[in-house]
Amino acid sequence: MTYLEDAQGSGYLESLGSKPTFDDNFDFEIRYMLPEVFGKIEIVEQGKAQINGASGRWVRFRSGKNEELISIFYMYPKLNQTFKITGTAPSEHFEQIQPYFTSIIESFNSSEL
Repeated sequence: MTYLEDAQGSGYLESLGSKPTFDDNFDFEIRYMLPEVFGKIEIVEQGKAQINGASGRWVRFRSGKNEELISIFYMYPKLNQTFKITGTAPSEHFEQIQPYFTSIIESFNSSEL
């Protein structure tokens, strides 16, 4: 799991231009960041999710030389941070594994210390 916290002083940067929306950031992840990690990707489906009371989005995609892997990427904002979670499995096992992964995602509980 990875999270990004807004940088201190980001208000100054926002004054130089409008702050990207959550949807813009999610689309950026799909276009640029996921392909950087996984190589060429083929989007299978996308949707919205409630994770720990926050509205997030997810995308399922194929990757690999022969698209032998299927991954699901979740992203949601919580506590002034952006959480990003990815699960990957061989294509032939993904449907069996996805319920476990979804259960783990739904069990998240983010809180401030």
